[in-house]
Amino acid sequence: MEVKRITCRTAIESSALCAKLEEAGIKCVIYDETNSKVARGILDPTIDIMVNEEDLERANAIYEEMLKAGEEVLPWCPSCGSENIVKLDKPKHTSKGLLGFIAAVLCFVPFRSSTNNYMCKDCGNKF
Repeated sequence: MEVKRITCRTAIESSALCAKLEEAGIKCVIYDETNSKVARGILDPTIDIMVNEEDLERANAIYEEMLKAGEEVLPWCPSCGSENIVKLDKPKHTSKGLLGFIAAVLCFVPFRSSTNNYMCKDCGNKF
């Protein structure tokens, strides 16, 4: 019996997946939960979940289902509290944004990208 891993993007995601796997009767172990990869200088926030090889296909399917469900959930407006939210299209990178980023890096100034992901249909707030 060989052990395989599933790599999650964050520690919170790995905990949620582990709970879902255990609900489905799949034994799993969160590996490297202390994020020692960051301590070693790799700066990798991912967390691995170890599962038995025979459970890997089912575990991956559960993970994909969990990710899809998370993408469908929209937040509420921080300005008015409305749930009438739409997801905005990702802006295309422009040379102005690239030049601003390069200038910020060269001058050691914090760079703020104006990427708004959502818009409230009630008050018009973009966040």
